Order: sequence, then C-alpha cells, then structure tokens
Amino acid sequence: MQNLMTGRPNSGIYLASLLLLMLITNPALPQDDWQQTINYKLDVTLDDEAHFLRGQVTIQYVNHSPDTLQQLYFHCWPNAYSSKETPFARQLLENGKTSFHFAEQEAMGFLDSLSFTSNGEPLSHRFRDPHKEIGILALEEPLPPGQRVTVRTPFRVKIPETFSRLGHNKQAYQISQWYPKIAAYDEEGWHPMPYLNQGEYYNDFGRYEVSITLPSNYKVGATGRLQNPAEKQRLQQLSKDTREAMPF
Repeated sequence: MQNLMTGRPNSGIYLASLLLLMLITNPALPQDDWQQTINYKLDVTLDDEAHFLRGQVTIQYVNHSPDTLQQLYFHCWPNAYSSKETPFARQLLENGKTSFHFAEQEAMGFLDSLSFTSNGEPLSHRFRDPHKEIGILALEEPLPPGQRVTVRTPFRVKIPETFSRLGHNKQAYQISQWYPKIAAYDEEGWHPMPYLNQGEYYNDFGRYEVSITLPSNYKVGATGRLQNPAEKQRLQQLSKDTREAMPF
C-alpha cells in the first residue's frame, strides 16, 4: 500500500494491516463466536374442513454456548390470533387495520395440545404471558455446554382467516410461524418475542425435516428438497413443457 502523494510505501498503514491480519489468522487467540443449533422434525396434517393443522414436532437442541441451560424458551406464535388484546392485535389497530379487531371468534386462531417429553419422560412448561405466545420449558436435567437434548410434543393449530402472514382464504392457505419454535439464545441471553404484523423474527439456524399430509387436490409451494418421486417427475415434466412452449 502506498502514499498517494509521495509514491513511497506507507509504513503506518502497512503495520496496521499486518496487525489486523495477525488478529484474524492467529488460532491461538480466543474464539468467542458461537451460535446454537436447533434441528426440527415436523409431521403435520391439514384438516381443510375445520381449518386445523395437527402435528408432532421433535426438536434437537445443541448447546454451543458457554452457559449451562436449565430451561428452554419457546414461541407459540399462532396464539397471537387468539385474542384481540395480543401485541399483534394492538399493532394492527394502531396502524388503522380493523379487520381483526372486528373479526368473529371462528375467524381467529390459536395453538394448543402441547405435551412435551424427553427420553419418554414428561416435561413441565408454563407461559410467561397471558396470551400463551411465550413459553418456558423446564428441562429434566441441566444442559451443559457442548451437549444436546431432544424434546417432543404434539400440537394443534387453528388456522385463522387471513389477517397477516398465517391464514386462509377458504381453502387457500398461507402457513408461516405455525409450530412450537425455540427462541434464540445468544451472548445476551434468551430473546423471546411476540408475533407482530410489522417486524421480523430473530431465530437460530437449524435443519428441518418436514412431512406434510394434505388432501389429494392440493399443491404445496415451499422451500427445501422435495421427497416425493411422482411429484418430482410431474414438476420436471411441467418445466420441460414450459421451456418447449417458449417462443424464444
């Protein structure tokens, strides 16, 4: 790197760059960065007459933090649609959106039927808020750094009519934030938060294995790797037909 005025090497900038390189590459220096891993296995079935999802979730939680965890915070975000007093409902009203405020009870939604277990043993849980959006799951044993725990629970979701991200318009469904989800944990601790219409969600990364059972007349739009051979073949043929029909 050179001084643009003299053309001579700028030793101060070079020294700073060298020190920065040493800081980045020296493996002897402490590495404090970490992130929890949460892997989900979900099996869910749609009831398109009563507008329910019924499912099971298996969650593997890997503790990469330096802390021993006594409990796991989790979200039940469909419960944002269970009352007209939730943070979601209040935010809609503050923004002048009144459809949810005046909605009938049958148009609203919720998540229930939780029964957590680990290694076949029941686990207790409680909710931190009156609307049951933020739960606290007590672990059977403390979870030390570097260890993992697997928990399971059934769950049921009443899908609301479409007021926000999660909803249905008759038999057309937009499904998001629909299962019990572990909250993010980082160097600042737990980050439980309510579901909102405006705003995004802070969560840890993980792997998802999802099985969705639907009536035969439905098509699914989703990310991930499709596992059904017949559906793969149908989509490949549709893509081929589309390309052949292109005028260019």
